[in-house]
Amino acid sequence: ATPDASAALDITSTTTGFLPPRMTTAQRNAISSPATGLTIYCTDATATDTSTGVMQTYNGSTWKNNW
Repeated sequence: ATPDASAALDITSTTTGFLPPRMTTAQRNAISSPATGLTIYCTDATATDTSTGVMQTYNGSTWKNNW
């Protein structure tokens, strides 16, 4: 398959998914100077339905939950 021209990484699959880095809030906060757009799965963050584990992205000044 031809990768999308706008993507640095283009993964295509009909049988598997993408598994981002998984870490706790403390580990996430230890990342010095995170890049804008950096995405992780925070294992101890609380979601709106009170479950634990949230995909988060750094927006240049703070980490935001991806709902």
